[in-house]
Amino acid sequence: ARVCEDNHINHCFLLGVDPRCHIGPNFLFVAAASLSSLWIMLFGMYIIDYKWMVLPEVMSKSGYNKRSNVLFMLYPSILLLSTICLAIWPSHTCRNRYKKAVLQSVGRTCLAPLYSVSFADNLVGDVLTSLAKPLQEVPATLCYLWQYHPLPKDAVEKFVLHGNTCPQWEQSILAPMIAGAPFLFRLMQCARRFADTQDSRHLWNLGKYTASLLVIIVTSTSSSTGLIIVVSTIATLYAAVWDVFLDWGLGLPGISRLWSRARQRLSPASCEAWSALPVSPPLLMEEDREDKGAKPGETLAAEQRRFSVRFYWLAIIFDVAARSTWVLTLMPVTLLSDDIVQRALLQTWIASTEIARRTLWAILRIENEQVTNASGFREFLWVPWKMNSAEGTTTSASSAGASKEAAGVLALAVPLLAAGPALPLPLR
Repeated sequence: ARVCEDNHINHCFLLGVDPRCHIGPNFLFVAAASLSSLWIMLFGMYIIDYKWMVLPEVMSKSGYNKRSNVLFMLYPSILLLSTICLAIWPSHTCRNRYKKAVLQSVGRTCLAPLYSVSFADNLVGDVLTSLAKPLQEVPATLCYLWQYHPLPKDAVEKFVLHGNTCPQWEQSILAPMIAGAPFLFRLMQCARRFADTQDSRHLWNLGKYTASLLVIIVTSTSSSTGLIIVVSTIATLYAAVWDVFLDWGLGLPGISRLWSRARQRLSPASCEAWSALPVSPPLLMEEDREDKGAKPGETLAAEQRRFSVRFYWLAIIFDVAARSTWVLTLMPVTLLSDDIVQRALLQTWIASTEIARRTLWAILRIENEQVTNASGFREFLWVPWKMNSAEGTTTSASSAGASKEAAGVLALAVPLLAAGPALPLPLR
């Protein structure tokens, strides 16, 4: 949210967020920092309690070792209850209607293809695919809380072997189903988009999620290392290419055009004029563009890109590398390592990498949607300037900048109204 605001990307408009919503980067950061601090505090208390036996021993003799204590389950229980309370706690900023809107978007995503797909639902579905591994931990958490405490010897041995205390059917049936559900939701969304638009790109996008589902099926049912490597490689390359070329609108032609634009030297007066604009430059007609070899709308998109060429190259490299670790989240953790400590460290590293990759992906995906209307969710290419920030204060752009933008919009609107439908518009 902060990156979008700083680079004049109107993510609230594109995602259909209520204009009255004042949930901004500061609010989200405080909520995330509070949960992180609570987790660190409880984890530290658990370590201290286990080492120095701070809390009184309760039923310790019935456990696996002499340090067993039924009170140890208080720490994850407190963390779980605190998270639930934070989610449902009344707030003047994060009102119940906003929470309801998020839940409705998740519901429409899960019930695809019964509902038409908006850009926000599309983004929610993609985020859910990054949560495949955390969602698999929900049954493991419930099994741990439901388990007899202190844990007996057979439960501890099962945890060391499989990473949880759940029965075998959970690992062989339920876990793959949970991992594949987000990809099935996105697959159904792509099918609905194709039915609504008849655009073949949605069928290719459907193929991408089919490849991801194939990884889950193969790793759950086959022990062939060669087959797992082949299927995982295809799914990784498919997803990485789609990220760069379709979701971000980059690729070699787009990068070349951005690079050529970056090398052009503007006069001091031009630099000052462009820097004063708070949003994308006004729409110009294609015959006024210098790059005559570009397709309609491509030169305009290159001019409205918000980041440097170097940033895009680094983003592409990082996305391809992170995609290589993302596919590991679709596999059972026991295929990666037999050591419980190594599995925990690997899961933490993979989850952190996926969070960073998905954040970067979302920023460039929203930017591309604003610049090019890549998925055709809007009728017009133009996106309004975000007059107010998410915190409820006006943006740093001056009123002169706003007047310049208004003048540019009026200058465009007058010939449009006069020419009518005969004037070619850079739409989708």
